[in-house]
Amino acid sequence: LDRERITYSVIQTPEETATDPQLRANDIVVPLEGVSGLEYTVNSPINLRGVSKVPAKRAPELGEHNDEILADLGFSAEEIEELRAAGAIPGATEREEAR
Repeated sequence: LDRERITYSVIQTPEETATDPQLRANDIVVPLEGVSGLEYTVNSPINLRGVSKVPAKRAPELGEHNDEILADLGFSAEEIEELRAAGAIPGATEREEAR
């Protein structure tokens, strides 16, 4: 490769890539908010002039916002509990986990 002047390099593992100082310095790999165990993620490649990027956050868990969404749609707290008791709402809530 050297003789033919072909560019090459060592390939990094995913773990090595996540800790690469150049990727962090260029905001390609950024801290991830709200996740235990996973500290960094790939940043959005989209930049808009005059608009600050929103910090990277974790995706919501399945059912995490069920109560809020159903309440916004006009369901009462009692109706939401009935749906949950009937198994119509997937995902656990903090209330269920505390039981």
